[in-house]
Amino acid sequence: MVRVTLRIAVVVALLGACGFHPGLAGSGASDDASTGDGGGSGTHDGGTGSDGGVTTGRCSSPGAFRDDFSTALTTNFTGHWIVGANATVTTGRLSVTPSSATAFAGILAKHAIDITNANVSIEVPAMITNADATAGLFLFSGDVVHYLAIYQQLGMLVAEYDLGAGPQATKIAYDGTAQHAWRIAEASGQITFQYSADSASWTTFGPTIATPAFATNLEIFLGGLAYDNQMHGTAQFDNLNTAAAPATWCKASTFLDRFARTSIGFDWTRRLNPTNGNGCTPTVNAGAHFDQASNTNASRCWLATQKAFDLKDSSAMIDVVVPASPPASWSVFLRAINDDLDAFYILLQSGQMCSQVNSNAPVCAPYVAGSTFYRLRETAGTLYFETSPDATAWSVVSQVATPFSLASTHFEIGTATTNSIGTAQPLTISLFNTTP
Repeated sequence: MVRVTLRIAVVVALLGACGFHPGLAGSGASDDASTGDGGGSGTHDGGTGSDGGVTTGRCSSPGAFRDDFSTALTTNFTGHWIVGANATVTTGRLSVTPSSATAFAGILAKHAIDITNANVSIEVPAMITNADATAGLFLFSGDVVHYLAIYQQLGMLVAEYDLGAGPQATKIAYDGTAQHAWRIAEASGQITFQYSADSASWTTFGPTIATPAFATNLEIFLGGLAYDNQMHGTAQFDNLNTAAAPATWCKASTFLDRFARTSIGFDWTRRLNPTNGNGCTPTVNAGAHFDQASNTNASRCWLATQKAFDLKDSSAMIDVVVPASPPASWSVFLRAINDDLDAFYILLQSGQMCSQVNSNAPVCAPYVAGSTFYRLRETAGTLYFETSPDATAWSVVSQVATPFSLASTHFEIGTATTNSIGTAQPLTISLFNTTP
Protein backbone atom coordinates (compact mmCIF):
# COMPACT_ATOMS: atom_id res chain seq x y z
CA MET A 1 0.00 0.00 0.00
CA VAL A 2 2.60 2.53 1.04
CA ARG A 3 4.78 2.04 -2.00
CA VAL A 4 1.84 2.73 -4.30
CA THR A 5 0.56 5.78 -2.50
CA LEU A 6 3.97 7.41 -2.12
CA ARG A 7 4.13 7.62 -5.90
CA ILE A 8 0.60 8.78 -6.69
CA ALA A 9 1.80 12.31 -7.50
CA VAL A 10 4.57 10.97 -9.72
CA VAL A 11 2.25 9.87 -12.50
CA VAL A 12 0.83 13.32 -13.14
CA ALA A 13 4.19 15.04 -12.80
CA LEU A 14 5.79 12.68 -15.31
CA LEU A 15 3.02 12.33 -17.85
CA GLY A 16 2.12 16.02 -17.66
CA ALA A 17 5.63 17.02 -18.71
CA CYS A 18 5.73 14.99 -21.90
CA GLY A 19 5.42 18.02 -24.16
CA PHE A 20 2.18 17.46 -26.01
CA HIS A 21 1.15 21.10 -26.42
CA PRO A 22 2.42 22.68 -29.63
CA GLY A 23 3.63 26.19 -28.98
CA LEU A 24 2.41 29.48 -30.37
CA ALA A 25 4.11 30.09 -33.70
CA GLY A 26 5.70 33.38 -32.75
CA SER A 27 3.13 35.90 -31.71
CA GLY A 28 2.57 38.55 -34.33
CA ALA A 29 -0.64 39.00 -36.26
CA SER A 30 1.04 37.54 -39.33
CA ASP A 31 1.89 34.26 -37.63
CA ASP A 32 0.08 31.02 -38.23
CA ALA A 33 -2.09 29.98 -35.29
CA SER A 34 -2.00 26.35 -36.35
CA THR A 35 1.72 25.70 -36.20
CA GLY A 36 3.99 25.37 -33.24
CA ASP A 37 7.44 24.60 -31.98
CA GLY A 38 6.82 21.22 -30.39
CA GLY A 39 6.01 22.67 -27.03
CA GLY A 40 9.34 23.67 -25.56
CA SER A 41 9.99 22.40 -22.07
CA GLY A 42 7.07 21.43 -19.87
CA THR A 43 6.96 21.13 -16.10
CA HIS A 44 4.55 21.09 -13.23
CA ASP A 45 5.26 23.14 -10.14
CA GLY A 46 2.71 21.72 -7.78
CA GLY A 47 3.99 22.48 -4.34
CA THR A 48 2.33 21.10 -1.26
CA GLY A 49 -1.41 21.62 -1.38
CA SER A 50 -1.34 23.88 -4.43
CA ASP A 51 -3.91 22.16 -6.56
CA GLY A 52 -4.56 25.03 -8.95
CA GLY A 53 -7.96 25.88 -10.34
CA VAL A 54 -11.34 24.41 -9.58
CA THR A 55 -14.07 22.87 -11.68
CA THR A 56 -17.57 24.02 -10.83
CA GLY A 57 -20.93 22.50 -11.51
CA ARG A 58 -21.63 18.98 -12.77
CA CYS A 59 -18.98 17.99 -15.24
CA SER A 60 -18.90 15.10 -17.68
CA SER A 61 -20.10 11.67 -16.58
CA PRO A 62 -17.97 8.53 -17.14
CA GLY A 63 -19.88 7.95 -20.36
CA ALA A 64 -17.85 10.76 -21.87
CA PHE A 65 -14.79 8.55 -21.54
CA ARG A 66 -15.57 5.25 -23.28
CA ASP A 67 -12.82 3.20 -24.86
CA ASP A 68 -12.86 -0.32 -26.23
CA PHE A 69 -9.19 0.07 -27.21
CA SER A 70 -9.89 -0.85 -30.80
CA THR A 71 -7.59 1.88 -32.15
CA ALA A 72 -3.91 2.54 -31.47
CA LEU A 73 -2.81 5.06 -28.87
CA THR A 74 -1.26 8.26 -30.16
CA THR A 75 1.85 9.55 -28.44
CA ASN A 76 1.52 13.17 -29.52
CA PHE A 77 -1.10 15.81 -28.78
CA THR A 78 -3.97 13.98 -30.48
CA GLY A 79 -6.29 11.53 -28.78
CA HIS A 80 -7.90 11.54 -25.35
CA TRP A 81 -5.02 9.93 -23.44
CA ILE A 82 -1.62 11.13 -22.31
CA VAL A 83 0.53 8.09 -23.05
CA GLY A 84 3.30 7.14 -20.64
CA ALA A 85 5.92 4.42 -20.78
CA ASN A 86 5.32 0.85 -21.97
CA ALA A 87 1.66 1.30 -22.91
CA THR A 88 0.32 0.07 -26.24
CA VAL A 89 -2.94 -1.11 -27.78
CA THR A 90 -2.76 -4.55 -29.39
CA THR A 91 -5.51 -6.97 -30.41
CA GLY A 92 -8.16 -4.64 -29.09
CA ARG A 93 -6.71 -4.33 -25.59
CA LEU A 94 -4.57 -1.88 -23.67
CA SER A 95 -1.30 -3.60 -22.69
CA VAL A 96 0.82 -2.14 -19.89
CA THR A 97 4.24 -3.52 -18.92
CA PRO A 98 5.58 -1.88 -15.73
CA SER A 99 9.37 -1.69 -15.59
CA SER A 100 10.18 1.01 -13.05
CA ALA A 101 9.64 1.72 -9.38
CA THR A 102 9.42 5.47 -9.95
CA ALA A 103 7.87 5.99 -13.40
CA PHE A 104 4.35 4.73 -13.93
CA ALA A 105 3.68 2.70 -17.07
CA GLY A 106 0.25 3.44 -18.46
CA ILE A 107 -2.11 6.12 -19.71
CA LEU A 108 -3.71 9.16 -18.09
CA ALA A 109 -6.98 10.75 -19.23
CA LYS A 110 -6.86 14.28 -20.66
CA HIS A 111 -10.42 14.91 -19.47
CA ALA A 112 -12.05 15.05 -16.05
CA ILE A 113 -15.16 13.07 -15.14
CA ASP A 114 -17.81 13.21 -12.41
CA ILE A 115 -18.83 9.83 -10.96
CA THR A 116 -21.83 11.16 -9.01
CA ASN A 117 -24.65 8.60 -9.53
CA ALA A 118 -22.38 6.76 -11.96
CA ASN A 119 -19.37 4.45 -12.07
CA VAL A 120 -16.06 3.77 -13.79
CA SER A 121 -15.66 0.17 -14.96
CA ILE A 122 -12.84 -1.70 -16.66
CA GLU A 123 -12.28 -5.28 -17.77
CA VAL A 124 -8.94 -6.90 -16.85
CA PRO A 125 -8.22 -9.84 -19.18
CA ALA A 126 -4.65 -10.30 -17.93
CA MET A 127 -2.77 -9.28 -14.80
CA ILE A 128 0.75 -9.60 -13.37
CA THR A 129 0.55 -11.72 -10.21
CA ASN A 130 3.95 -13.41 -9.87
CA ALA A 131 6.10 -10.45 -8.78
CA ASP A 132 6.20 -7.29 -6.71
CA ALA A 133 4.56 -5.22 -9.42
CA THR A 134 1.21 -3.52 -9.48
CA ALA A 135 -1.31 -2.45 -12.09
CA GLY A 136 -4.79 -1.09 -11.76
CA LEU A 137 -7.48 1.54 -12.11
CA PHE A 138 -6.80 4.87 -10.39
CA LEU A 139 -9.11 7.89 -10.17
CA PHE A 140 -7.05 10.96 -9.26
CA SER A 141 -8.45 14.18 -7.87
CA GLY A 142 -7.32 17.52 -9.28
CA ASP A 143 -4.62 17.83 -6.63
CA VAL A 144 -3.38 14.20 -7.19
CA VAL A 145 -3.16 13.79 -3.41
CA HIS A 146 -6.65 12.36 -3.03
CA TYR A 147 -7.71 9.33 -5.04
CA LEU A 148 -9.79 6.17 -5.37
CA ALA A 149 -8.20 2.98 -6.70
CA ILE A 150 -8.52 -0.73 -7.41
CA TYR A 151 -5.28 -2.52 -8.20
CA GLN A 152 -3.54 -5.90 -7.93
CA GLN A 153 -0.30 -6.44 -6.05
CA LEU A 154 1.42 -9.64 -4.91
CA GLY A 155 -1.62 -11.78 -5.63
CA MET A 156 -4.04 -9.50 -3.77
CA LEU A 157 -6.86 -7.34 -5.10
CA VAL A 158 -6.71 -3.99 -3.31
CA ALA A 159 -9.39 -1.34 -2.81
CA GLU A 160 -7.68 1.85 -1.68
CA TYR A 161 -8.51 5.52 -1.16
CA ASP A 162 -7.10 8.67 0.38
CA LEU A 163 -9.62 11.31 1.45
CA GLY A 164 -7.00 13.49 3.12
CA ALA A 165 -6.19 11.48 6.24
CA GLY A 166 -3.76 9.10 4.55
CA PRO A 167 -4.29 5.95 2.47
CA GLN A 168 -6.73 3.28 3.59
CA ALA A 169 -6.74 -0.14 1.93
CA THR A 170 -8.60 -3.45 1.98
CA LYS A 171 -7.10 -6.59 0.36
CA ILE A 172 -8.58 -9.89 -0.75
CA ALA A 173 -7.06 -12.79 -2.69
CA TYR A 174 -6.93 -12.09 -6.42
CA ASP A 175 -8.92 -14.33 -8.74
CA GLY A 176 -8.59 -13.37 -12.38
CA THR A 177 -11.75 -15.22 -13.39
CA ALA A 178 -14.13 -14.10 -10.67
CA GLN A 179 -12.60 -10.60 -10.73
CA HIS A 180 -12.42 -10.18 -14.50
CA ALA A 181 -13.95 -6.69 -14.27
CA TRP A 182 -13.49 -3.91 -11.69
CA ARG A 183 -15.73 -0.96 -10.89
CA ILE A 184 -15.67 2.12 -8.66
CA ALA A 185 -19.25 3.27 -8.20
CA GLU A 186 -21.14 6.15 -6.59
CA ALA A 187 -24.76 6.08 -5.49
CA SER A 188 -26.79 7.78 -2.76
CA GLY A 189 -23.78 9.61 -1.38
CA GLN A 190 -21.55 6.54 -1.08
CA ILE A 191 -18.53 5.14 -2.94
CA THR A 192 -18.12 1.37 -3.33
CA PHE A 193 -15.38 -0.81 -4.83
CA GLN A 194 -16.62 -3.80 -6.83
CA TYR A 195 -15.60 -6.75 -9.00
CA SER A 196 -17.43 -9.02 -11.43
CA ALA A 197 -16.90 -12.12 -13.51
CA ASP A 198 -19.19 -10.99 -16.33
CA SER A 199 -19.57 -7.17 -16.00
CA ALA A 200 -23.22 -7.78 -15.15
CA SER A 201 -23.40 -9.05 -11.56
CA TRP A 202 -21.16 -7.05 -9.21
CA THR A 203 -19.76 -7.87 -5.76
CA THR A 204 -18.73 -5.14 -3.34
CA PHE A 205 -15.49 -5.65 -1.42
CA GLY A 206 -13.57 -3.39 0.89
CA PRO A 207 -14.98 -0.23 2.43
CA THR A 208 -18.08 1.77 1.62
CA ILE A 209 -17.20 5.43 2.12
CA ALA A 210 -19.05 8.74 2.06
CA THR A 211 -18.71 10.38 -1.36
CA PRO A 212 -15.89 12.95 -1.21
CA ALA A 213 -16.19 16.38 -2.81
CA PHE A 214 -13.47 15.53 -5.32
CA ALA A 215 -15.68 12.83 -6.87
CA THR A 216 -16.97 15.51 -9.26
CA ASN A 217 -13.52 16.09 -10.79
CA LEU A 218 -11.53 12.91 -11.39
CA GLU A 219 -8.98 11.77 -13.96
CA ILE A 220 -8.69 8.12 -14.98
CA PHE A 221 -5.29 6.41 -14.95
CA LEU A 222 -4.66 2.82 -16.06
CA GLY A 223 -1.24 1.36 -15.29
CA GLY A 224 1.24 0.55 -12.58
CA LEU A 225 4.79 0.08 -11.27
CA ALA A 226 7.49 -2.60 -10.90
CA TYR A 227 9.26 -2.14 -7.60
CA ASP A 228 12.50 -3.90 -8.51
CA ASN A 229 12.79 -2.01 -11.82
CA GLN A 230 12.35 -5.20 -13.81
CA MET A 231 9.71 -6.28 -16.32
CA HIS A 232 7.66 -9.17 -14.94
CA GLY A 233 4.89 -9.33 -17.49
CA THR A 234 2.03 -7.39 -18.99
CA ALA A 235 -1.33 -6.36 -17.60
CA GLN A 236 -4.19 -5.90 -20.04
CA PHE A 237 -7.28 -3.69 -19.81
CA ASP A 238 -10.36 -3.54 -22.04
CA ASN A 239 -13.82 -1.96 -22.41
CA LEU A 240 -13.49 1.12 -20.24
CA ASN A 241 -16.98 2.42 -19.43
CA THR A 242 -18.42 0.93 -22.62
CA ALA A 243 -21.71 0.16 -20.85
CA ALA A 244 -22.18 3.82 -19.82
CA ALA A 245 -24.41 6.19 -21.74
CA PRO A 246 -22.45 8.55 -24.01
CA ALA A 247 -21.85 12.06 -22.64
CA THR A 248 -19.90 15.21 -23.49
CA TRP A 249 -16.69 16.49 -21.91
CA CYS A 250 -16.56 19.17 -19.24
CA LYS A 251 -17.43 22.60 -20.63
CA ALA A 252 -14.61 25.13 -20.81
CA SER A 253 -16.50 27.58 -18.62
CA THR A 254 -16.54 25.10 -15.72
CA PHE A 255 -12.80 25.52 -15.15
CA LEU A 256 -12.01 28.56 -12.98
CA ASP A 257 -8.70 29.84 -11.66
CA ARG A 258 -7.79 33.02 -9.77
CA PHE A 259 -4.14 31.93 -9.41
CA ALA A 260 -4.41 32.74 -5.69
CA ARG A 261 -1.47 30.59 -4.61
CA THR A 262 2.32 30.54 -4.80
CA SER A 263 2.95 27.80 -7.36
CA ILE A 264 1.60 26.70 -10.71
CA GLY A 265 -0.34 23.68 -9.46
CA PHE A 266 -1.41 20.54 -11.30
CA ASP A 267 -4.04 21.98 -13.65
CA TRP A 268 -1.46 23.83 -15.74
CA THR A 269 1.79 22.89 -17.43
CA ARG A 270 4.56 25.48 -17.77
CA ARG A 271 6.02 25.91 -21.28
CA LEU A 272 9.18 27.76 -22.31
CA ASN A 273 10.86 28.60 -25.59
CA PRO A 274 13.83 28.75 -25.51
CA THR A 275 13.67 25.86 -23.09
CA ASN A 276 16.31 27.27 -20.75
CA GLY A 277 13.91 30.05 -19.78
CA ASN A 278 16.20 32.78 -21.14
CA GLY A 279 13.69 35.56 -21.61
CA CYS A 280 10.55 34.46 -19.85
CA THR A 281 9.55 31.89 -17.22
CA PRO A 282 5.92 31.58 -16.05
CA THR A 283 5.27 31.74 -12.31
CA VAL A 284 2.18 31.88 -10.13
CA ASN A 285 2.03 34.04 -7.02
CA ALA A 286 -1.22 35.97 -6.53
CA GLY A 287 -1.67 35.93 -10.31
CA ALA A 288 -0.02 34.19 -13.24
CA HIS A 289 3.12 36.08 -14.20
CA PHE A 290 4.90 36.05 -17.57
CA ASP A 291 7.62 38.67 -17.24
CA GLN A 292 9.83 39.12 -20.30
CA ALA A 293 13.42 40.05 -19.44
CA SER A 294 15.21 42.89 -21.23
CA ASN A 295 17.69 42.42 -24.08
CA THR A 296 16.59 38.90 -24.93
CA ASN A 297 16.15 37.26 -28.27
CA ALA A 298 12.76 36.07 -29.46
CA SER A 299 11.13 34.12 -26.67
CA ARG A 300 7.75 33.02 -25.42
CA CYS A 301 6.37 31.39 -22.33
CA TRP A 302 2.92 30.20 -21.43
CA LEU A 303 0.77 27.99 -19.26
CA ALA A 304 -1.21 25.20 -20.91
CA THR A 305 -4.18 23.47 -19.34
CA GLN A 306 -3.44 19.90 -18.34
CA LYS A 307 -7.01 18.83 -19.11
CA ALA A 308 -9.02 19.35 -22.27
CA PHE A 309 -12.50 20.92 -22.27
CA ASP A 310 -15.53 21.25 -24.52
CA LEU A 311 -15.73 24.80 -25.94
CA LYS A 312 -18.94 24.22 -27.90
CA ASP A 313 -21.61 26.56 -26.47
CA SER A 314 -19.10 27.63 -23.85
CA SER A 315 -16.26 30.13 -23.37
CA ALA A 316 -12.79 30.80 -21.98
CA MET A 317 -11.71 34.19 -20.62
CA ILE A 318 -8.64 35.88 -19.11
CA ASP A 319 -8.02 39.24 -17.41
CA VAL A 320 -4.73 40.84 -18.42
CA VAL A 321 -2.60 43.46 -16.67
CA VAL A 322 -0.34 44.70 -19.49
CA PRO A 323 2.82 46.83 -19.34
CA ALA A 324 2.34 50.58 -19.72
CA SER A 325 4.13 50.92 -23.08
CA PRO A 326 4.98 47.50 -24.51
CA PRO A 327 7.28 47.37 -27.54
CA ALA A 328 5.92 46.41 -30.95
CA SER A 329 7.45 42.92 -30.82
CA TRP A 330 5.72 42.05 -27.50
CA SER A 331 2.35 40.29 -27.31
CA VAL A 332 -0.04 38.55 -24.92
CA PHE A 333 -2.37 35.77 -26.03
CA LEU A 334 -5.21 33.42 -25.20
CA ARG A 335 -4.92 30.41 -27.50
CA ALA A 336 -6.93 27.23 -27.98
CA ILE A 337 -6.02 23.98 -29.73
CA ASN A 338 -8.08 20.87 -30.32
CA ASP A 339 -7.12 17.20 -30.61
CA ASP A 340 -6.69 17.54 -34.38
CA LEU A 341 -4.16 20.36 -33.86
CA ASP A 342 -6.53 23.02 -35.14
CA ALA A 343 -5.66 26.24 -33.31
CA PHE A 344 -6.99 29.75 -32.87
CA TYR A 345 -6.18 32.75 -30.68
CA ILE A 346 -6.96 36.27 -29.60
CA LEU A 347 -3.87 38.41 -29.14
CA LEU A 348 -2.77 41.96 -28.25
CA GLN A 349 0.24 43.35 -30.11
CA SER A 350 1.33 46.78 -31.38
CA GLY A 351 -1.88 48.44 -30.28
CA GLN A 352 -3.99 45.91 -32.18
CA MET A 353 -6.33 43.16 -31.03
CA CYS A 354 -5.98 40.30 -33.48
CA SER A 355 -7.60 36.94 -34.01
CA GLN A 356 -6.54 34.06 -36.20
CA VAL A 357 -7.77 30.57 -37.05
CA ASN A 358 -5.18 28.09 -38.29
CA SER A 359 -3.35 29.59 -41.29
CA ASN A 360 -6.17 31.92 -42.28
CA ALA A 361 -5.40 35.61 -42.55
CA PRO A 362 -5.51 37.32 -39.14
CA VAL A 363 -8.25 39.83 -38.41
CA CYS A 364 -7.20 42.90 -36.39
CA ALA A 365 -8.85 45.95 -34.88
CA PRO A 366 -7.45 48.86 -32.83
CA TYR A 367 -7.06 48.07 -29.16
CA VAL A 368 -9.56 49.93 -26.97
CA ALA A 369 -7.82 51.22 -23.84
CA GLY A 370 -9.01 49.48 -20.69
CA SER A 371 -10.23 46.34 -22.48
CA THR A 372 -8.34 43.95 -20.23
CA PHE A 373 -10.62 40.92 -20.64
CA TYR A 374 -10.11 38.64 -23.66
CA ARG A 375 -12.54 35.85 -24.48
CA LEU A 376 -12.97 32.94 -26.89
CA ARG A 377 -16.63 31.95 -27.12
CA GLU A 378 -18.65 29.51 -29.20
CA THR A 379 -22.41 29.82 -29.48
CA ALA A 380 -24.82 28.15 -31.92
CA GLY A 381 -22.20 27.39 -34.53
CA THR A 382 -20.31 30.68 -34.37
CA LEU A 383 -16.87 31.26 -32.84
CA TYR A 384 -16.33 34.72 -31.34
CA PHE A 385 -13.14 36.60 -30.41
CA GLU A 386 -14.03 39.31 -27.89
CA THR A 387 -12.72 41.95 -25.49
CA SER A 388 -14.30 43.78 -22.56
CA PRO A 389 -13.41 46.38 -19.91
CA ASP A 390 -15.48 44.69 -17.20
CA ALA A 391 -16.33 41.10 -18.29
CA THR A 392 -19.92 42.26 -18.78
CA ALA A 393 -20.11 44.39 -21.94
CA TRP A 394 -18.26 42.61 -24.75
CA SER A 395 -17.00 43.88 -28.11
CA VAL A 396 -16.46 41.45 -30.97
CA VAL A 397 -13.04 41.62 -32.60
CA SER A 398 -14.08 39.02 -35.16
CA GLN A 399 -16.38 36.05 -35.62
CA VAL A 400 -16.37 33.01 -37.89
CA ALA A 401 -18.57 30.01 -38.47
CA THR A 402 -17.24 27.30 -36.15
CA PRO A 403 -14.68 25.68 -38.46
CA PHE A 404 -13.95 22.40 -36.68
CA SER A 405 -14.72 20.37 -33.58
CA LEU A 406 -14.23 22.14 -30.25
CA ALA A 407 -15.31 19.16 -28.14
CA SER A 408 -11.80 18.51 -26.80
CA THR A 409 -9.84 21.74 -26.47
CA HIS A 410 -6.79 22.83 -24.49
CA PHE A 411 -6.08 26.46 -23.60
CA GLU A 412 -2.81 28.36 -23.46
CA ILE A 413 -2.14 31.76 -21.88
CA GLY A 414 1.10 33.70 -22.04
CA THR A 415 3.38 36.15 -23.79
CA ALA A 416 5.88 36.27 -26.64
CA THR A 417 8.41 38.54 -28.31
CA THR A 418 9.49 38.27 -31.93
CA ASN A 419 12.90 39.86 -31.31
CA SER A 420 14.95 41.42 -28.50
CA ILE A 421 13.42 44.06 -26.25
CA GLY A 422 15.28 46.87 -24.50
CA THR A 423 13.14 47.07 -21.37
CA ALA A 424 11.76 44.27 -19.22
CA GLN A 425 8.04 43.78 -19.78
CA PRO A 426 5.99 42.53 -16.80
CA LEU A 427 2.71 40.76 -17.52
CA THR A 428 0.11 39.41 -15.10
CA ILE A 429 -2.95 37.35 -15.99
CA SER A 430 -5.09 37.61 -12.88
CA LEU A 431 -7.79 35.07 -13.62
CA PHE A 432 -9.11 32.42 -15.95
CA ASN A 433 -12.89 32.23 -16.38
CA THR A 434 -13.73 34.04 -13.15
CA THR A 435 -14.99 37.60 -12.72
CA PRO A 436 -13.36 40.27 -10.55
